[in-house]
Amino acid sequence: MMSRSADLVTESTKRPAGYVHSLERGLAVICCFSAERPRLTLSQVARQAGLSRAAARRSLITLQTLGYVGSDGRAISPHSARADTRLRVPLLAVPR
Repeated sequence: MMSRSADLVTESTKRPAGYVHSLERGLAVICCFSAERPRLTLSQVARQAGLSRAAARRSLITLQTLGYVGSDGRAISPHSARADTRLRVPLLAVPR
């Protein structure tokens, strides 16, 4: 079973000039989290986003540095205040 975020990464092979692959990967990581999946391990994020563990880790480090996610050492979860005010786009704009 392929995840929604993995579908985003593989849906189209044609990319316009200026396409930012790292942004695509970061959005795929963000889209892994939901009300049903509020806490995930690095392996779960990588699998659901269709990324290597290393790529998922780099995205999560960036998101944690910017205050979007936090970790208790076992699982990663969005910081609700920051996510609620800044991450509404993934909730409203579902890839088609």
